[in-house]
Parts: sequence; C-alpha cells; structure tokens
Amino acid sequence: MKLSDLRNLSQKELKAELVKLQEEQLRMRCNLATGQLLNHQDIKKGRRNIARIHTILYEQLLKNKNQ
Repeated sequence: MKLSDLRNLSQKELKAELVKLQEEQLRMRCNLATGQLLNHQDIKKGRRNIARIHTILYEQLLKNKNQ
C-alpha cells in the first residue's frame, strides 16, 4: 500500500492491516524455511510495510496527544 493510502485509514483499519501483514510475513518466513518462497524480496517489502504502519500509528498517537 502507498503511504498516502495508509494515512487515510483509521486506527482500527491500520491495526487490522498490520495483523494481516504480520500473518503474511509469518507465512513467507515458513515458506522460506521450506524452500517454497519464490521471491525473497517479498519478505523485505512486508517488513517495510509493517514499519510504515507502525510509524503512522505512532504519528496519530502523538497528534491525538498534543490536541
């Protein structure tokens, strides 16, 4: 997902997306361990998407705290 799309989501939607990405990353790690993962870059992309969502959630937390 693009950063601009993520910023438009609510906290609930971001948390749901985060859980989905974490589960997907777990599946990819299992596939890597068994030799079934075809594209190793997917793990890196997933990790970065998770970090993006964490960053946006933290920004929203700070924004709400300052208001």
